[in-house]
Amino acid sequence: MQHPPEVMQVLRSFRHIYAAVRLNYKAVDPETGIGTAQLWALGVIRTHAGIGMNALAKAMDLSQPSASNLAKALEEKDLVRAARCGVGGRNVCVCCRGLGVDGL
Repeated sequence: MQHPPEVMQVLRSFRHIYAAVRLNYKAVDPETGIGTAQLWALGVIRTHAGIGMNALAKAMDLSQPSASNLAKALEEKDLVRAARCGVGGRNVCVCCRGLGVDGL
């Protein structure tokens, strides 16, 4: 089945975008030691110091467990600090530390 030229052009454009994203990922990971999602999370945390996990998830359009996993990975690399916050200490808030503050 032959697709209309407009459909083929959209598909070619999508392939170009996908290739560019893959190249960016391959360049960021070895240079910084963290993945692009972690780098994005670090940027959000740096901009919104003390952000909670629900707000981080909303800012990144992720589920709360995914945001927590990203924050935990950054904490293990000493780029952010997580602490209990809020009434009763039920929430976890994160802020940058070390290289996370100054940039990678």
